[in-house]
Amino acid sequence: MESKIKALAAYLGVDESTISEGYDDDILETEDGEEYLVLDEYDATERAREAVINSIEELGITSFTESFQEWVYSNALDEEWFEDAMRESYEAYVNDIEDESDSTYDNRLIQEMYDEGIIDDEDFDTDEDGEIDYTVFQGDLEDAKERYVSHLCDQWDDPVQWYKDNFGDESLDDVVSQHNLLDTDAIADEAIEWDSRGHFLADYDGDEIDLGDEFDDQYYAYRLS
Repeated sequence: MESKIKALAAYLGVDESTISEGYDDDILETEDGEEYLVLDEYDATERAREAVINSIEELGITSFTESFQEWVYSNALDEEWFEDAMRESYEAYVNDIEDESDSTYDNRLIQEMYDEGIIDDEDFDTDEDGEIDYTVFQGDLEDAKERYVSHLCDQWDDPVQWYKDNFGDESLDDVVSQHNLLDTDAIADEAIEWDSRGHFLADYDGDEIDLGDEFDDQYYAYRLS
């Protein structure tokens, strides 16, 4: 603690006697009421990483800027969970519309698969005049349904974006938290790389103050108030 006081006093240009220990072993207070968090290199990084992870747990990933959210979606989310969710959603959709009637085809599912090129005229019966009877499907229905689900999924490059667009930010945060889908360590490291440790530790101004290494260790200060 003594070396931290020396380092902070030297930076502020004040006498060491005007700085006292605060409510935390790493917090120092000046006689003017200013509070500083003073840490070495290792502790500064660990404290900043902890602050990022706490922010994720309390506010969710949608509390970050849109550009950083894009990084998270592409690099630090379990996309497999969202791929499965998307496929299950489209499977349910396909099964639902199979029960809906259509004026030309046996049902709405057949109509949609025909319009999308999943099935063609060869999959239908013909009447005695050689005309195609679109109400009688003769193909492999289960195979066609599976191909149609894949076709619907393939329209999305990003399954996370599919979930966000269909269910909203709040639901996205909920499932990410509920199913532990975030690589929080990777996010913490990247957030510090983007914004610096001071952004997460210096409540007063977001700045990191380099106190130098002439006082037993390399120290950094973060003003709290």
